[in-house]
Amino acid sequence: AWAGLEVRELTTDVARRFNLPRNKGGVVVVRVADGSPAEEAGLQVGDVIVEINRQPVASLRDFTKATGDLSPKDSALVLVLRNGRSTYLTVKP
Repeated sequence: AWAGLEVRELTTDVARRFNLPRNKGGVVVVRVADGSPAEEAGLQVGDVIVEINRQPVASLRDFTKATGDLSPKDSALVLVLRNGRSTYLTVKP
């Protein structure tokens, strides 16, 4: 799991479970490992990741590609939707 995150495709069932709008693209965070770079950056369960380093993330495939392009030393600028608001977070290795 990249940066201590576990994410899932934003399906109708997942959107309902986390009370999220389904019409948005992205992947939803379902687990953040304690002490991980993701936790230190402020990512939370229920956040929807819609961009990584300005690359759109509309699906699990997009997430895998965007994170796969990062070296272990690269920081990542992550755009998340949380409680109806967009927020940029920086995930540092």
